[in-house]
Amino acid sequence: MQSYSLATIVCAVALIFLASYAVQPQRDSTLRVAFITSSKPISQATNANTTRSEAANRSADSAVEAAAEPEVVEIRGANLTEAAARLGAENGPTGGELALNAITTTTPELAAVLPPEFDQFTAQVALTDETLIADLQFSTTIDEVKLIALTPERVFGEGSYTIYATFAYDGMQDGMVWSWVWRRDGQVVSGGNEMWNYGVDGPGYVFYNPREGFRTGEYTLEIWVNGRLMNQANLFITNDIAASR
Repeated sequence: MQSYSLATIVCAVALIFLASYAVQPQRDSTLRVAFITSSKPISQATNANTTRSEAANRSADSAVEAAAEPEVVEIRGANLTEAAARLGAENGPTGGELALNAITTTTPELAAVLPPEFDQFTAQVALTDETLIADLQFSTTIDEVKLIALTPERVFGEGSYTIYATFAYDGMQDGMVWSWVWRRDGQVVSGGNEMWNYGVDGPGYVFYNPREGFRTGEYTLEIWVNGRLMNQANLFITNDIAASR
């Protein structure tokens, strides 16, 4: 009798447990993903602007690097800045500035050749790194005491008159050989050649007065020392009188 009662109790407990499990809500195991519809991809315009900005930054960085490494231009072994500073110390700040401008605006390293007729002497003194011809200017009048141009110009009218070419020199030595060559549109029209006998430094000049007068075209003056082109500058002759003033 007791064994039947115990079995009945066990069955009743099992039924109660199964019933309570059956009435519990089922868990939803489905995987859900939320989509954020308010987000936008990077537009092509934005991407292009970013690319241009990065490219501009790289260009700016390259420009800064280039500016940080200035080009040092040398002419015949003499540094232009040092040479202008040397002339400036002797002739004042304006003289140094003019000297630097005169040198840097000419191109003495062109493939010019000294004509044989203006290369008739043998130098007795060698050229040095200190030798300098600078501040080459043209005018129709000069100060005969200071040997400087009174009204320097680059454009002149046609006609018969004299054009003076003044310059400053430094580091020269008596016994060197110097030459000056005038060209019109690239063709030699005049010049000279002699032993240098004018001291170490100072002002100097040459002049040109063609018999037929100055005709329209580009005239170039070259200054040579010991067979080396030291400086050159050009002027223009025009038939427009207004343009020459």
